[in-house]
Amino acid sequence: MADAVHAAIELKPDLQDARELQRGLIQARSVKRLTRCESPIFSLGGEDDALHAEARKVPTFIFSEKIKSDPMETAKEVLSFYESEAVPPGEQADFIVVNGRGVLSNYKHRLRTMATAGTGMFWEEWGNLTIAAFLFELTWVTPPEMHISEPVLSRYPKGISPNAMVKVTPVVRDGASTCR
Repeated sequence: MADAVHAAIELKPDLQDARELQRGLIQARSVKRLTRCESPIFSLGGEDDALHAEARKVPTFIFSEKIKSDPMETAKEVLSFYESEAVPPGEQADFIVVNGRGVLSNYKHRLRTMATAGTGMFWEEWGNLTIAAFLFELTWVTPPEMHISEPVLSRYPKGISPNAMVKVTPVVRDGASTCR
């Protein structure tokens, strides 16, 4: 089934409620557990096994209208959930899109990130360009099969970038991990 899916988009109108956020993360995890039979990335030898493993997973988006007023609080809840449930990176949601605000991006591979700070979770402030950012990411996730030409949508969101990008990092205090 995963071989025919470009991406999964989970609609959650209000992620201010921790239970609704957790339900979305659990549903995204169930999709991420599906594996495509083959990687659509053309191999030239000496390939990166982690990139091929990620390419065999269905990209996941959670789309919402609302999160907490401070997006870093929602990001902390996401990381806290992943830590408490021991969710491996390959089973974590790729993007949480908040209409009119921004995108919580979970970049897992150095070749699949737009963050200059590398991999990890980032809050990207997009404001009124959030839908354009969503379409940009949807266009550039690994499709289930190789494209024979450039995706049509890739022609349009040119020259856009977030107003701000903040890395969400776990902090260890007294042996317990928290997020900042």
